[in-house]
Amino acid sequence: MLLETIAQPLLTYIRRYVELSKQDVEAISDAYQIRTYKKGDYFIKQGDRIDEIAFVVEGVMRVYRESKGKEITLFLRDENSFVTSITGYSGYHLSPYSVQALEDATLLVMSSEQRQALFEQSVAYQRFSMMVLERTVQDMEVRIDSQIADNAARRYLKLLQDHPSLIQRVPQYHLASYLGVTPESLSRLRKYL
Repeated sequence: MLLETIAQPLLTYIRRYVELSKQDVEAISDAYQIRTYKKGDYFIKQGDRIDEIAFVVEGVMRVYRESKGKEITLFLRDENSFVTSITGYSGYHLSPYSVQALEDATLLVMSSEQRQALFEQSVAYQRFSMMVLERTVQDMEVRIDSQIADNAARRYLKLLQDHPSLIQRVPQYHLASYLGVTPESLSRLRKYL
């Protein structure tokens, strides 16, 4: 069982969506375990069979895919966000993505088996999970739409507005991959904005 002080960021995040009873807090604390990762370590490697999801307490995680010798960054996740490969986690398929720490990171990790047990113990956590799933799908739709409809400058400005700390914390070549441009194009873009 996690100490409530260690679980506090997760509990605070969940309470933004649902009320938690003392029993809910205990069940959630029992379901998650703390793990630390050094910069460059992997939570998930592309092709792994996974059954875990993590809440980022500290650090930045990059979700990416290798294709034709190139790394394509799909998502950047920092504090107070969840990270996994949904395809791998939900369907017990091999993960098409890698999840790597871009900084030293502290994660609260839960297996799918622990999630199932938590669902049986906490209706509040079930509701919370549905809300997070809906938000995740919305975020994915916004990201896809932005890649289709927005130019690189608009995508950069949106990232700067929504997640300003990532601009300082994530290496430029990963930011460029996330924005769908070359590092050189991102450098020129930053100079003119």
